[in-house]
Amino acid sequence: FRPEGSSGVRRSQITQLGYPGGLDNGFLMQRNDSQAQYLGTGTGTSPLNLVFGSRMNGGSSGGPQLVNFGTTPTATGAPVGAAPNFNIVQSTTSWGYINSSIKIMGSSTFAQNPQFPNPSYISGGRNYGAGNIGALMAAACGPAPGSNGQALGACF
Repeated sequence: FRPEGSSGVRRSQITQLGYPGGLDNGFLMQRNDSQAQYLGTGTGTSPLNLVFGSRMNGGSSGGPQLVNFGTTPTATGAPVGAAPNFNIVQSTTSWGYINSSIKIMGSSTFAQNPQFPNPSYISGGRNYGAGNIGALMAAACGPAPGSNGQALGACF
């Protein structure tokens, strides 16, 4: 998923889900739809991050950033866009400002980067995908060392 805006600025429309403590005391899931802008390059010491407008605050960390959130419609004349897949989690809410008057949050995308450069991470014969999320899934869901194939977690 590589959206491009004018002047080479990379942007994306995302849906953020979370349980922020400052809205309904964190008891109800909240939804935020916002345009996100990519910052960084994902190379060297410049991680690829998303920055987006949000009213959410503490407690929403770990919630997903989704692209094309919702029910897949039946196309009846309108062609699909450049990123036609629905309900794709591309990152999780990672940070926000402590000052509640600043309505900006951010996240680190699930991507290949210098720290996790492999195009696939394989554990126990299963391919968990590329980059940081592939490495995390392989470590969390792959067989434990010396376990004769027993998984660490119930991932599938």
